[in-house]
Amino acid sequence: MDGYQVGAFARPWTKFTWEEFLSGVAGAGYRYMGFMRHPEAELLPGTGAEKIAAIRESLERHGLTPTSEISLHHTSHCPLREGPAAAVQEACAVIDVMAAVGVPYYISCGTPEERRALLHIVWDARGVAV
Repeated sequence: MDGYQVGAFARPWTKFTWEEFLSGVAGAGYRYMGFMRHPEAELLPGTGAEKIAAIRESLERHGLTPTSEISLHHTSHCPLREGPAAAVQEACAVIDVMAAVGVPYYISCGTPEERRALLHIVWDARGVAV
């Protein structure tokens, strides 16, 4: 499948540990994976350097390349509800953690109103994203 990046997402409600997830994805022949708030590998503001290094090491050990992070807007925690300034601050912090892990794409989920608002937030945070 040259030209396509087919992989699997780490779902937040999974019963698999982070290592079981990565082993299963790699064992199925995938080379790519995406983050979606797995409890053991969440890319959240304030994630420390030690945790980031452990996530990177586990991905490398399994031969997986991270491709994306699903935004927080599909969960009960929605920084959009706290106002634009808080949402931009959180988006910048998430983008910093994503960059440290090597994740190039940020995917937005939520209602149409949340997606429109996130577009403006990412626009305001673009200095970090570039």
